Amino acid sequence: MKIPTSIEFPWVGATILYHGQVQAPWEYFLNMAQMAATRSKCLHRRVGAILVKDNRIIATGYNGTPSGMRECRECDREPGKELQDCHAIHAEENALLQCALYGPSTIGASLYCTLQPCYHCAKLIIQAKIAEVVYIDSYLDNRGLELLGEADIVSLQWRRT
Repeated sequence: MKIPTSIEFPWVGATILYHGQVQAPWEYFLNMAQMAATRSKCLHRRVGAILVKDNRIIATGYNGTPSGMRECRECDREPGKELQDCHAIHAEENALLQCALYGPSTIGASLYCTLQPCYHCAKLIIQAKIAEVVYIDSYLDNRGLELLGEADIVSLQWRRT
């Protein structure tokens, strides 16, 4: 009988490695972003983000409503409505806001997220002087990636094998 070397968590795509195995830093941070996404109560898509500087997590974020507001289970955004009709804050925004509130600098940091940043979040990422973005799933609108490219911010999509 073959002894397994890891445990898979397919609902978030995470893998726990047994003793003696090493996970690449980018893989670890993407797994953490997927775990952050599990905190979201969004009815349309759960998204998580992790900000990393000097190989240390400085902030986490997931999409959800602003503090004290009604939760997404009462969402006004019906099928066919535009994204701007959603009152939730994006995962990337929440991670950046944590840094703004509690002090770690985002200059030169890396952003790991479960979804390609939208156009609005790309503007915030540029302004926060993030150095690179690594994401898992693509988004239908590529304007965010195009904007990041214009600002010379490296954007990489992680490909599942």
